Amino acid sequence: MDLSTNPLNVMLPNAIGNLSHTLQILHLEDYLLHENEFTIFPPSLWSIKNLLILNLSSNNLSGSLLQEIGNAKTAIAIDLSNNKLSGEIPSSIGGLTRLINFSVAHNKIQGYNTFGKLLDLYSLDLSDNKIFGMIPKSLEGLVSMKYFNVSYNRLIGEIPSGGHFANFTYELFLSNVGLCGTPQMHVPPCPANTPRMHQSKKNRVVLIVLVSLAVIVLLIASVTVYLILKRRKKELPDEPDLLSTITPARFSYYQLQRATNGFKESN
Repeated sequence: MDLSTNPLNVMLPNAIGNLSHTLQILHLEDYLLHENEFTIFPPSLWSIKNLLILNLSSNNLSGSLLQEIGNAKTAIAIDLSNNKLSGEIPSSIGGLTRLINFSVAHNKIQGYNTFGKLLDLYSLDLSDNKIFGMIPKSLEGLVSMKYFNVSYNRLIGEIPSGGHFANFTYELFLSNVGLCGTPQMHVPPCPANTPRMHQSKKNRVVLIVLVSLAVIVLLIASVTVYLILKRRKKELPDEPDLLSTITPARFSYYQLQRATNGFKESN
């Protein structure tokens, strides 16, 4: 179904969900003058079970993406660019394992962290939004990704350098004043206290504190056991001096002399 570039001023009917088993490709983009009046997603749109390609770019869609986007399990391409979408990209999109192309460029999206498991993702365009935070390190593991654009956002921290990030050019990261990395990315070098380094240092401090607490608890337990054993030992009756019962007494010559009054025979 291709209704692109038409001056449509009605919303899509919910009945579009009745095409769940037949509709695979839906084009509603408006490449001209934003004459379309699509402002919200029909509730049944994401229930189209066999949907492969959805293009709703250059309309007037506003509000946040709903978790129901995760129902589009068969989708390979979703283009929602050039709208007025806001909020965060819902976590349910992480279940669209067949997704190859995804774009929400030129919107008002504020956050994302849900693409790390989409191993077939080839193109991801998040440019010209209001996304803040760091670029997730997990994106380095997307072996199929050849295009990643986060320019004109509010990102901070280090630009990843592993995986296909080594082949990306600096234009894909423009106008993120908080980013740092290698010289070829045209950004400042990352200082020792970048957010990622700071997080690593924080983790080390937590580990040291936990180990110290464990040692203190062990010492307290050891001292407690020692004191209990020592107290029990004091409460036990003294054992008889067996050595004195089997060893004859020894007396000095002077003691014998006095005891016998000078060794008199009568004594």
